[in-house]
Parts: sequence; structure tokens; C-alpha cells
Amino acid sequence: MKRSMLLGLLLLGSAAAFAQLSLGIRAGANFTRAAFDPDIDASFESKPELLIGGLLEAQLGQLFALQPEVTYLRKGYLSRQTVLGIESENELDMQYLDIGALLKLKAGSESLKLYLGAGLFYGIALNGTYSSRAGGVEISSDVTFDSDYERSEWAGALAGGLHFRAGQGSLFIDARYLLGLTDIEKRSDNQDVKNRGVSVSAGLLFPL
Repeated sequence: MKRSMLLGLLLLGSAAAFAQLSLGIRAGANFTRAAFDPDIDASFESKPELLIGGLLEAQLGQLFALQPEVTYLRKGYLSRQTVLGIESENELDMQYLDIGALLKLKAGSESLKLYLGAGLFYGIALNGTYSSRAGGVEISSDVTFDSDYERSEWAGALAGGLHFRAGQGSLFIDARYLLGLTDIEKRSDNQDVKNRGVSVSAGLLFPL
């Protein structure tokens, strides 16, 4: 198994070495929330949060491209509950640095291309805050990693977008569904909390 993985990485690296490379930047919004297992009796709202990142696209033949990325983005959730007639809010806001890659399938003309993609990302939390609000009183505290929350997580992504030719480079619009695979909350052994989100971004690619 390890030999197969190593061989695959070597072949991928060799292909990327001879690929057409483009360097890019992107920025947009991540509409973030969370999934609780088992479900809790609360309503959730998606929180629009900033994302900004850099990427390198390696064109692998006519149809495929590999896109390693580094992205700063915010994740978390906002939940509302009503208990005994009193409405309360709980909000988790965490800042992450995500490192990973998309494998893209591209089709279209030189001036306009459509792409679909999937990828795996490793996120490192930089910091975070947890806030509770009820009856006009707010309590906020910094997230404590390793004891209450996981500092790192794995996440998958499904992507789709468009590339528009712009001079020597290209402009792109990207939409993604982000699926957290790691239970980020360690305070409870009876419940899993995983990040979810939908992101929309735009960016520029410049050939090297």
C-alpha cells in the first residue's frame, strides 16, 4: 500500500514538473455552519466569513489540472435556541489556514472553460472565540485548543467554476461545498461537531 502511494506521488510529481503552471490568488466569502451528531434542538444560520488565498495550477494534459492551495478562512456556526421562553445564541468563530489541493476536470474553449473538482484539505486553527448570549447578557471567551477544541481538521471539498480568458492570464469564479471530516469539539464525548460551509470566490491566474 505504501509503495503504491509513493509511486502515485512520484508519477504525479513527474507530471506536474512538465505541466503548464499558473500562479493565482482568490478572495471571497465562506458561508459557514456546523453539523451536530446527534442533532440538537436549535436553528442555525450560515455566517458569511472572509476567505483569501493563493494557488498554483498545474495543467495535466487537455482535461485535468492539479491545483495546490493555501487559504486563510473563517469557520464556525451561529445557533439559536429558546428555553422557557428565553432565546439564547451560541456562536463559534475560528480562523483557519487550510492547505491542500483540488483535482480539476476542465472542458470548453480557450476563451471560456467550465471545471468540476474535488480535493482534500488540512486545516490548522490559528485562534477562535466562543460566545453565548441570553437575556441581554453576553459571555465570550477564547477557544482553548487541545482540551476543548481540536486545533487541526481534515476537510473535503467539491468545486465548480468558470475560467475566462483575460489577456495572457485568466479570471475565474469558484463555488465550493466544504465538508469537515474531523470532530472539532472535544468537550463532549457524546456529540460530534463538524464544520460545513459553502464558499464563493473569484480570482486571477497568471501563467509562469
